[in-house]
Amino acid sequence: ADEQRLVESTVDDTSTIRNYCSFLLDGLKGFFDQSHIRVKFDVSFTFDEKLVSAISTPFGDARGRLVIQIVGGEILGRYVFEKNTVSELGQDAWIPVWAIRVSRYGNVFLGDEGSIEIDVQSRGPHRGAMNAAGRSLLYSIGATPTFAK
Repeated sequence: ADEQRLVESTVDDTSTIRNYCSFLLDGLKGFFDQSHIRVKFDVSFTFDEKLVSAISTPFGDARGRLVIQIVGGEILGRYVFEKNTVSELGQDAWIPVWAIRVSRYGNVFLGDEGSIEIDVQSRGPHRGAMNAAGRSLLYSIGATPTFAK
C-alpha cells in the first residue's frame, strides 16, 4: 500500500524535481559563464529544454542528464554526469563520473553519498554553492582518465 501511495504523486514529484534541476543547471551555467571563471577553468556548460547538458573542459568532454527513480521509498532525481572516454577497443565510451541528488522537496545534494546541500534558488552574490558544485564537477571530469588502461 505504501508503494502505491508513493507513486500517486509521480507527476507532481517529477515536475518539482525537474524544476529544481533546472535551477541547478542554470546556476552551473551562470558559474561557468562568468568571465573570471572562464579564464581560470575554460569550461563551456550548456543545457537544453530536456535538461541534458553538454560540458567541454580542458580535461575532455562530458554530458549530464536527469534520471528519476525511487530510492529508499522516495521519488528522487539523480543528475548524472558522464565523461567521454576511449575504451580499450578505441571506441567512444561514456562513463559516469559524478552525480547530484535532487529530492522532491527541492533538497539538492552534491554527490551520491554527499551530505553537502546546496540552495539552488538563491540568486545573490553568495553563490558559493554553485562554486562548490562547479569545482567538484570539473575535478570529477579531470580525475577520470580519458583512456582505458
